[in-house]
Amino acid sequence: MSKSKLIERDEREEEAERRERQVEEGARAFSRFFELLCEGDAHAHASEELNKLGIVLQKESLARDAEVKGSLSITIKFTASPRGVVATNYELKSKHPAPKTTAGTLFLTPGGNFSTESYRQPTLPGIRAVKDVHEAPRAAKVVGE
Repeated sequence: MSKSKLIERDEREEEAERRERQVEEGARAFSRFFELLCEGDAHAHASEELNKLGIVLQKESLARDAEVKGSLSITIKFTASPRGVVATNYELKSKHPAPKTTAGTLFLTPGGNFSTESYRQPTLPGIRAVKDVHEAPRAAKVVGE
């Protein structure tokens, strides 16, 4: 083995021994780590998404007069190099409750189109159409003018 390879191997072994001798620091607060993640962008983005989720949850629970569910998922990705440098990235996924919708009924025509009237329902003769309640009322005539 060449002298340079022996020196390189010795340096790697010394580095490994030095790391083993390091004093255990213990766990640090996750909140502090999260504030530092991606230069604070992750913390700001997560705070904004959390606020949006809270607003939507409140609005939907009041509209439905019931409990609603939502979620906020944070995925943090790490890439560590042998020199102790760690690249980080994050991904936020927010799941809002689906808005309450009103059900409706439509009928299929023989041609596969949607209609508000059933082609199977016979029409009765002599039945007149009912006036639309949203139609503007006609002006009354004044007698004697």
